[in-house]
Amino acid sequence: MLNDIRTGNHSWAPYPSASLSCSYSPASLPEADNELPDCYLELSERGVAFEPAYKEPEHPDGRPDLTCEVEDAVRLESPMLGVELLYYEGSPTRPLASCEMALALADTLEDVAPYGVDRLYHIDTYNCRAIANSDNISQHGYANAIDIYGFGFTDGTIYTLIDDWEHDTTSFSTDGGEFLYTSSRRWYDGYIWNTILTPNYNVGHDNHFHVDLAPNAHYIGVNDGRYWGPAPYAD
Repeated sequence: MLNDIRTGNHSWAPYPSASLSCSYSPASLPEADNELPDCYLELSERGVAFEPAYKEPEHPDGRPDLTCEVEDAVRLESPMLGVELLYYEGSPTRPLASCEMALALADTLEDVAPYGVDRLYHIDTYNCRAIANSDNISQHGYANAIDIYGFGFTDGTIYTLIDDWEHDTTSFSTDGGEFLYTSSRRWYDGYIWNTILTPNYNVGHDNHFHVDLAPNAHYIGVNDGRYWGPAPYAD
């Protein structure tokens, strides 16, 4: 069963007069000269349907000294590049993301789509909170992260981390275990995500991949005692 779902406060609003769905339209941004960021243009050129958004800065509970802010926020439309974006229990979503995170997610979907993936299940993206036992904001507080619960395929197959991940091995007994492991390795080797935490990292990640864009990181936690890159935070 899921034991670490975090919902957070999803107060947001689209930029006035903004409308982007695989195309570029002018928008009025706070404190800007009516020009959208280059990242928005790149998303549009890649065929990603989205809506520019503005997320009001906020503070984690009990931490007025810390601030969660989303740079170049977007609401992603589903399907994204032909892949449905679904909550872990199957309901449709329009995830809030930083534009850079949206680009990384697009790379991820383009990586798995050739294997027949047409659905991505996730636990969420934005959650304003501090990293446990630290004075730092989680990458979820910047909408720079997504917790991936599993994948659905065109033939009806579903692989989830909670059901199909094979712990602490590279000799797989199931197609699901091999797909999940090798996918995480491709994302790492391709520098799609800066941090990838798998169910082998700790019990708190037993049901999802945590992937994020933490600055100056290139880390994957897949096998106990064998890690690549600098030691990450406990997210």
